[in-house]
Amino acid sequence: MAEKPSYRPFIVTDPAPYMDQFIRTAGVMSRKCGGTSTEFVVNSIIQACKNPECMVLAVCPEAAPDRLAGWLGCTFVRDTYQPWVEIWALWITPGKGRQIRDQCIQIIVDWARWKGAVRITAIITRNKKGYLRSFLEDVKFVPVGIVIERRV
Repeated sequence: MAEKPSYRPFIVTDPAPYMDQFIRTAGVMSRKCGGTSTEFVVNSIIQACKNPECMVLAVCPEAAPDRLAGWLGCTFVRDTYQPWVEIWALWITPGKGRQIRDQCIQIIVDWARWKGAVRITAIITRNKKGYLRSFLEDVKFVPVGIVIERRV
């Protein structure tokens, strides 16, 4: 039986070496999910890498450290009552999520606690029930509301 590849998560401080991959995956995200653009997501990544209140977490296979297997962007929201971390973008190579999820979630949880956050939030914009049930419920994410939208 073939050995499963191992993955290395890291915090992105310089997006330049991965820019082509960020552009490609942001394009995939914006086409599938709507509500954003490739340019907005890429600009958000660039700005987040410079901001101590943000984190871009990426994952590469150990055997191919120049190839992204997934990444996410999140921001610490400094609220006087209940500060939180909001995940504003998430992309994972299809079929790799369960292999990298637990390690990455633990990094986000540790970072959120270190910043003083009391919760982590994310808006799921596609395949809401299936994605939540199959991917996030077993790492203690729970649905707490709904996002509504009005077309104009």
